[in-house]
Amino acid sequence: MVLWQAPPHFTATADTTAICNKSFTNHSTVRIQPPTVASNKLKAALYELSNASFTAYVSSLKRDDNSIWKPLKSRKKTTNTAPPIHKNTTSPGPWAKSDSEKVVLFANHLAEVFTPHDNTMDPEVEGELATHTQHSEKLQDFTLSELK
Repeated sequence: MVLWQAPPHFTATADTTAICNKSFTNHSTVRIQPPTVASNKLKAALYELSNASFTAYVSSLKRDDNSIWKPLKSRKKTTNTAPPIHKNTTSPGPWAKSDSEKVVLFANHLAEVFTPHDNTMDPEVEGELATHTQHSEKLQDFTLSELK
């Protein structure tokens, strides 16, 4: 299934550009034209094609079915891209740019942060706490009037 078919003059210009670049880089004795000329022709053809496509799109928009607002709505929406982040190593590591690299980096960070603590008690502290609970004095009862 072909989604988009390039016009014949467009493919001919692209082929000419490719041939010019090839002949220019191979240093052959026969040169058709410098690659910049062919490249400029290709850029001009691309510009004309995009301009024609835009003109056709804009002329197809109708006020009656509110399709005229569709391009404006899509342009108003902001796209949030997450910036790349450094990998955590002793020296600054390479950047994690792709989403999969960021997921792995975030998972490793969460694994480091949420490790269980060592719950073994110091025997000295344990003994001190045990002695205080055994020898606690009984508090005397008091009333609210005694507080004033």
